[in-house]
Amino acid sequence: MTSRRRLMALLLMVSATGPVWAMSCARQPLPGRVADHEHIFVAQVTSARLVADKQAIEATFEVEEVLKGHPEQLQVIRSSFTDHNYATQGALIAMYQPDLAPGMHVLAFANGKGPVVFGACSATVRLQRHDEKVLQETRSLIGLPMQGKSEDGGR
Repeated sequence: MTSRRRLMALLLMVSATGPVWAMSCARQPLPGRVADHEHIFVAQVTSARLVADKQAIEATFEVEEVLKGHPEQLQVIRSSFTDHNYATQGALIAMYQPDLAPGMHVLAFANGKGPVVFGACSATVRLQRHDEKVLQETRSLIGLPMQGKSEDGGR
């Protein structure tokens, strides 16, 4: 293969893959997150909207369980949003993870009056059905009594 053909093949492979984003972060272990935050609670997202500047998703939520603090002081959960594909995919791009979507559950960590921050490197995490162990460990670190599985078997 000539060098010109190799160059063309390389350019074709690179252009076909689309954009690639990489991120590296280490989420603080749970004991540190519990110690560092005033408010810890389980919430269900009730609505989510792309804010006007298209730089974030803001979501309202319903508190399902207070583990620590006073989450009633908090108004929104905020997730950063990067407008890479908004022109072609519209608001649907806002529903991709780790963005917020109505119906999802989070174990929220916040300080002061917020907002609760949700993203790949934030203390706040999405809860899945199998995350009852995380909730029990959080309760234990705070000093709350252990509870049995919830009626729906977790989140």
